[in-house]
Amino acid sequence: MAKTYTNLTAVATGDVLTATNFNNAQTTLNNHTVPPMCKATKNAVQSIPSVAATVITFQTEDYDTDAMHDTTTSTSRITISTAGVYTITGFILSAASVAPYNYLYIYKNGSALPSNTGLIAGSKDGANAIASQITVTLSLAAADYVELAFYHNNAGAINVTADCWLCAHFLGKIA
Repeated sequence: MAKTYTNLTAVATGDVLTATNFNNAQTTLNNHTVPPMCKATKNAVQSIPSVAATVITFQTEDYDTDAMHDTTTSTSRITISTAGVYTITGFILSAASVAPYNYLYIYKNGSALPSNTGLIAGSKDGANAIASQITVTLSLAAADYVELAFYHNNAGAINVTADCWLCAHFLGKIA
C-alpha cells in the first residue's frame, strides 16, 4: 500500500483542528519517519552469460517499508508503491574476469537508462573479483520498477556472488 503525503494547509488563530486535518498531519509525519525504502539482497550465486546484459535476481530483503519487493515472483524488481524521487543504488561482486568490458546498469521498467548511466566495473586482471556499484536518482511513478543488470564479454559465463544488492530510498514527492 502506497504511503501518503498530504500537503498541510496553514491555519489561523481560532481555527478548529478537525479529526481529518489531524489524521492527515499524523499520517504524513509517520510516513516521513519511516519513508518508503527497500533493500533487496541475494542469497545464491547467479551465472551471467557472456555478451548479454542480465538482470540480477534477489531472493531476500534487508528491509522493505512499502511492499516494494517480492521474494517469490519478479525477484529482480523493486516496484514503486509511492510516487516520488528515489535514490537507486545497486552493488555486485562477480568472479574474476579478463573481459575488456564489464558494465553495471540500472533498468527502469525493463529498459536500460541512457548509456551514460552504465558503470565500467572494477579489476579486470583475471585474478581478482570485480566489485561494482552504481547510483542514480530517478523520478518514479507508482508501479514503475527498477532492476540491476550486469554485462560482460568474458570468454564464458561468470558468476555474481550472493553479496549483491539493490536498494531504493525515497527522497520526497514531486509537488
